Amino acid sequence: MIHTDAIKNYILPDNDYYKNKEWLKYAEEADILNVAIFNTTAKKWRELNPDLAKTSNVRDYATINELTVLSNLESHNAELIKEGKSKEERFEILKSIARYQLDVLNNSEKIELLESKNNVLLIHGFNGIPKIFNYFKEELENKGYNVILPNFPVREEIEIERYFEVFDKYKEIFNDNLIVIAHSIGNPMFIKYISKNNYKIGKYISLAGFSEAYYNEGKDDLNEKVKSTVLTSKEKEDAIRQINEKYSIYSDDDHIVPFNLLEKYCKDIQSKPILIKSIGHMGKKSGLETLPEVIELIDD
Repeated sequence: MIHTDAIKNYILPDNDYYKNKEWLKYAEEADILNVAIFNTTAKKWRELNPDLAKTSNVRDYATINELTVLSNLESHNAELIKEGKSKEERFEILKSIARYQLDVLNNSEKIELLESKNNVLLIHGFNGIPKIFNYFKEELENKGYNVILPNFPVREEIEIERYFEVFDKYKEIFNDNLIVIAHSIGNPMFIKYISKNNYKIGKYISLAGFSEAYYNEGKDDLNEKVKSTVLTSKEKEDAIRQINEKYSIYSDDDHIVPFNLLEKYCKDIQSKPILIKSIGHMGKKSGLETLPEVIELIDD
């Protein structure tokens, strides 16, 4: 099953540790592996990402493939130490192994995605991956679907171009077999992307989708990003033309998107409106943990 292929929502150093190896003289074993895979030491990552470093480290942001290779490198490194290899020698060997194994794993995933007709792409919103996406992932994988759950930019990092960079990593699966579930600001980002590239989509389920700007008092960072994602007439027309099946789920107590805009989104893209009472905005902070209506729409 496909799990994640995370975009790096953190800062990496400009210094190329592959070329400048002065750091190796004082490096701990863990950092030899960190640099082989992530091209940064743990200390440098913490310095560049102080907010993230309060609760996590660079390995917490690794893809599943990177973690798999990391585990393999630990075993290889232990053997190289037994053989008496120097840090410099071990780093060169481990770096080569890391590059090769990552290429193999990433290409294997890509082939699996291209061959599958059961791909489901989950697109999160402003605050990141909500609890219900983990629910969707588990339920759909149990039914045999390939679930792709990328990490898109969040909050102040959100830009149309950066969302598009993530979409581009999966552009080969944008076809009339693809199922898309998008939440909040992920909806206009998705519509803009398929409009720009003229991609056909099989089934699309929007959660708290909107096409126009709105204002929330005290949420200036959100308001600014929302303004940048307003859909044009052409983009809405393209959504109508390019997506085979469209469903829009929204609630009567959404505290983020005004109710009239939730209803208007359905009309703008000619999706089937599905009003579910008392489920809020369905985002990361809403606490919503299940939404079986989505699974039913996909199975239908």
